[in-house]
Amino acid sequence: MSNFRHMSLSFMSGIVFGTGFILMFLYYQNSSSTGFWRNLPVSVEKTDKKYDKPSKYDGKSNIHYSTNRNTSRHLLANHSDYHHYSAEDDNRTAKQLYRRVRVLCWIMTSPATLLSKAIHVRDTWSKRCNVRLFMSSVENKTFPAVGLPVREGRSQLYEKTKEAYKYIWKHYKDQADWFLKADDDTYLVAENLRFLLKDYDPQRPLHFGRRFKLFVKQGYMSGGAGYVLSKEALERYVHGLDTKKCPKGGAIEDVEIGKCLEIVGVEAGDSRDQKQKDTFHPVNMKFHLKPEPIPQGNFMINYDYYPSCRGIECSSIYPISFHKVTPDEMYVYEYMIYHAKVYGVAHTHPKT
Repeated sequence: MSNFRHMSLSFMSGIVFGTGFILMFLYYQNSSSTGFWRNLPVSVEKTDKKYDKPSKYDGKSNIHYSTNRNTSRHLLANHSDYHHYSAEDDNRTAKQLYRRVRVLCWIMTSPATLLSKAIHVRDTWSKRCNVRLFMSSVENKTFPAVGLPVREGRSQLYEKTKEAYKYIWKHYKDQADWFLKADDDTYLVAENLRFLLKDYDPQRPLHFGRRFKLFVKQGYMSGGAGYVLSKEALERYVHGLDTKKCPKGGAIEDVEIGKCLEIVGVEAGDSRDQKQKDTFHPVNMKFHLKPEPIPQGNFMINYDYYPSCRGIECSSIYPISFHKVTPDEMYVYEYMIYHAKVYGVAHTHPKT
């Protein structure tokens, strides 16, 4: 009798334990990807392709893939997914403008700053360009960066700009309507750039940016704040270089391209918003938004084409760019612009 009781208790304990284990297994199996099961190895279908074409400036077209920090691959040319928006956001207007106003962004970088600065541009705002290219003097296939036939140094910035735009015209002219240049310490809001450009015809010879008034009759655009050329403007610029209609130029990149664009009949556009507030900013956010007068001797006082001021009331609610942004600040901008929200406040936007 004692043995029978012992066997019965063991049998019942086994049933209880086994049932509990099965229920726990089913619970975790059907739960979201959190907890213990997330860390187990799973089989993932490999869908990325490898391309052998070089990104060296050798006259051959190329499509770039880049491995980011979590080893997933994403296409740098013709990048068109919208995973960077929150699922609950209504991004229909942004998607429409993405398809309608195609922007190629090329970022001026160098071997010395590729992994200290450009990588943070790659991982933040440049994802929202239709096409993005990183231009250096040395090819980097894994980043990737295009190697242009130039030397590095401030005195070579205009040479790099010329070669970059010639490369883009040869290989990417049909993949975008507007062509933006930015530095690897520039932060840009691509959606607001498209909002500015949406009513302009890319077949008109136009360029936009932070307009400065010295050295060029119609003004020129700040290189640090970034500037964007229409397709017609880019064609005229490259033709001006090829025919030597434009002089070879000096070392100051933004001044020299401004001179050439004026020679070939490209108009300098007004990038301010409807309230005449600035959208392109040649310094970072903390400088432009601080409610103090611009310090005496600051370059903006002498350079700005339009009246200069400083403070929140001077900047557009649809800012396009900021310059001299540190790597750490890139992620602050990214979070505050695309992720942070104010509870109880719904924003309205003009109709497109």
